[in-house]
Amino acid sequence: MKKNHFKSYKNHRLYGIIILLFIFYHNENGYAQQLIKIEPVSDKYDDFEFPIISCEDKYVESKINILLQLSEIELLIDKKENNIFQRIALDSTANGKSFMKYEVLSNFERNVALCFDQIASSYTLHYWNQYYNFNPRNGDLYHLKDFFNTADFEAFKAFVSKQRIANFAPQITDEYQKYILQYIKEDNLMDFYFNESDLFFDAYNLIHKNDKTFGFSTITKISISEITHWLNDFGRAVLIGGKDIKQYHSSNDLQLYEGTIAEKISIFI
Repeated sequence: MKKNHFKSYKNHRLYGIIILLFIFYHNENGYAQQLIKIEPVSDKYDDFEFPIISCEDKYVESKINILLQLSEIELLIDKKENNIFQRIALDSTANGKSFMKYEVLSNFERNVALCFDQIASSYTLHYWNQYYNFNPRNGDLYHLKDFFNTADFEAFKAFVSKQRIANFAPQITDEYQKYILQYIKEDNLMDFYFNESDLFFDAYNLIHKNDKTFGFSTITKISISEITHWLNDFGRAVLIGGKDIKQYHSSNDLQLYEGTIAEKISIFI
């Protein structure tokens, strides 16, 4: 009886060690964990929100925060700042923003995705969504073109367009609204985000202002498993996993670059 009890104890101890090693391995390799913490900078503004990114890697933290701040509020947040929205708010400029809220759409070891829902006012109102997908390992902004070679991206784009048009077409009730389908066909696929299993594409920004009130369902979901054969190494590492994504850097479009003038003045481009 004692012998069986000792054997059971050894088995449980072995299982415990295996589980601990599994957890340690996953944490060390950046999997099954959330690398980025996202919190609102302040709750004192009724119609404005802005996120502050924090993580253990201060380079990544700074890179993401600076890009978001320069892109969306046109200044770098300082602790002494009384109103971080002073540069972009409607009362500061004739074409300012009157509303800006953000949503965290995805936050896992291979992507941090945010969307800013915004309204700007001038002679009329302008509504749009702004999407950002960040590599949580190096702070780069992802672009879909990074994940494909040129020919495969065109094939992927045609596949996605077909799916989006098929989803959107049944919602159109007016002949003139068919312009949306043409816009979807020509779309550059900048308004997207992804999680562990799916890609999501938004057509909201393609719709004319007056037609936005129709309440169209603008999001199309594409399973990553459907498009894996088009992916390059970068795309497979990011969308499927299994490799260290820190080594992959974007070569497309918007990106933050830091430099100095006379080794004294820091500049960001």
